[in-house]
Amino acid sequence: MTASLGIAVVIALLAAACAQSAMELPPDMSRLGPEDRLQPGDQDDLAFALQCSDISQAIIDVKNERLQHEAQITETRVRNQMVIFPIPAFPFAVPLALLADPNITEHKAIRALEERLDMLDRIRVAKRCAAH
Repeated sequence: MTASLGIAVVIALLAAACAQSAMELPPDMSRLGPEDRLQPGDQDDLAFALQCSDISQAIIDVKNERLQHEAQITETRVRNQMVIFPIPAFPFAVPLALLADPNITEHKAIRALEERLDMLDRIRVAKRCAAH
């Protein structure tokens, strides 16, 4: 009973450590015109000077980069499960659990890419470019 309780505690702690809070929602600007939806700093970004086709390509590039990070997280998740779940006894649980990779770098990169996509989309709408 003690070993299974210990394993449950380790798994719960690992799940809590891997949990990510949801991204903050942007302010509702649906009542504003396209040009007024830009946020401070959007016009200062180099993307603001791009033509519509270049903005669309930038959006595709960011989405592809995000997919690469998501694939890395999926690959690591499978590896983590292979390390943690076959734990036969509690004494080995903690050392093996420390081998799990929470992908902090990839999660941060995805958040930054999501913010970049949001900005590119605001610029696309403000310039009245076609949807991608």
